[in-house]
Amino acid sequence: MASLRRPSSSLLVRVLTSSSSSSAPSSSSCPSIRSLSSSSSMAAVKIRQLPKVKVVVAKRNGPANPRRRGSSYNFDKTLIETIVQEPISFDHIPRFTPGNVSVETIGQLQQFPLPVLKEIRAWGHPTTQSAGTLPFTVPRELTLEFTDKLNDVKTETISKPESHKHHNWMLWGNSGTGKTHLMMQTLVHANQTGWITMFMPDATRHTKNLYPYHYSPHTKTFHQPTLASFLLTHLSAPDTANASLLSQIPLPADTYSFRPDVAPGIGGSKLNSEIEFKRTIGGDAEGEGSWERTAKELAELGAKDESISMEVLEKVLEIIAGQDKVPILIAIDHIQAYFRETLYKTPELNTLESYHLSVPRLLLDYLSGRKNFARGATLTSITPLNNRCRISPSFLHGLSKPTNAFPLGSYFTFSKHMYPPSPHDQIHPWHSENARGMELVEVPEGVKLKEAKGLWEIKVVRRRLHTVNSDDNFLAKYLEVAGNPREFFRAIDISTL
Repeated sequence: MASLRRPSSSLLVRVLTSSSSSSAPSSSSCPSIRSLSSSSSMAAVKIRQLPKVKVVVAKRNGPANPRRRGSSYNFDKTLIETIVQEPISFDHIPRFTPGNVSVETIGQLQQFPLPVLKEIRAWGHPTTQSAGTLPFTVPRELTLEFTDKLNDVKTETISKPESHKHHNWMLWGNSGTGKTHLMMQTLVHANQTGWITMFMPDATRHTKNLYPYHYSPHTKTFHQPTLASFLLTHLSAPDTANASLLSQIPLPADTYSFRPDVAPGIGGSKLNSEIEFKRTIGGDAEGEGSWERTAKELAELGAKDESISMEVLEKVLEIIAGQDKVPILIAIDHIQAYFRETLYKTPELNTLESYHLSVPRLLLDYLSGRKNFARGATLTSITPLNNRCRISPSFLHGLSKPTNAFPLGSYFTFSKHMYPPSPHDQIHPWHSENARGMELVEVPEGVKLKEAKGLWEIKVVRRRLHTVNSDDNFLAKYLEVAGNPREFFRAIDISTL
């Protein structure tokens, strides 16, 4: 039962009427404000003197609950059937393996092997919406093209170390065409076929002043020891394909000496000392019982000691580049960050260029062709709609041959024939020169019909297609976005809200 704390409106009117009638003036005179206030105060006193009344309201569908307010009624919850959705099983979906990538499987829904995908994503998560499709993937014609490129690089005959070709590919296309996902497919295939893989999903993190840095008087550049240690840590991570492949690469020299490079004012005495890393350790004076260390142990040394991490990273890549037994693939997304100024500053607050930083400068040596792998390749990709790191005119000038045969396209229209340089553009010679050694690979604006059908199946198997699974709805969304993979996914989600 609930207690009645306030009187009903009829009771209030009755009390006010009785009080006003007892002290009401004659009808001929107008009541004063003082008389009205006194009458209302008397009515309030009479209301407080009324006894409290308890009211019980009988519910229509059940007994009353005096402790519960509102008009809800009681019901037996045991009569409600428990709705349990069966877990989704993806065991019937084939794995993305070298044997399943062929002309017949183009457009077929597949899934990346989770152990391989875990190794690659340990380097970092893709920043674009391609991560929303993982672990599912759909092989495209470009996927088959790049798997064939990797197979050719791995099996090509090298007569002399200086006679190898440069394999520096850059994915070029508009936003949402699937460049990042194509890079993931290439990395997974390389990991499964005996390649050392290095993946940097966001090159802008190397230039956004996120890692500590200091000036090195030995190299005349600004070192990033924490970033170098991070790369070496994932390159030599235990129980991975990279660790097992690095252990197969012997060290060509007997002893390596590294000079610790720390920030000024921290451990100044260490700058004059050197750390030696010997190839052969253990054993007696005659060498019995000794064993030789490999590139894996050298990478682990740099991963543990940041004072020599940058020098060790440079030496490890040099060792890998000098041998032709184990190939290496370096994949970098948002590569336009390496061809413009950075957010790092000098002590005088001058802006640093990307080649002033140690890690971007080292990787630019391999991207531009100044340094080459005896058996390896680089794969990069641009991100046109990254407003925080736009594509610089110097980068476009280095990639394209200036011509007036075609009109100048919009800023987000990319073609190697559509960028005649303007005399007002500030062309940086170093950025343009670094971009000349890269081979452009055009990514089509949209996927083909059978490839889009595989993307549609991703929504179906995940039970996220809240509409009729028909050819009419599929074709309507496909034509609505002109085959763009990213916009195709958005159109499906928007239509099912």
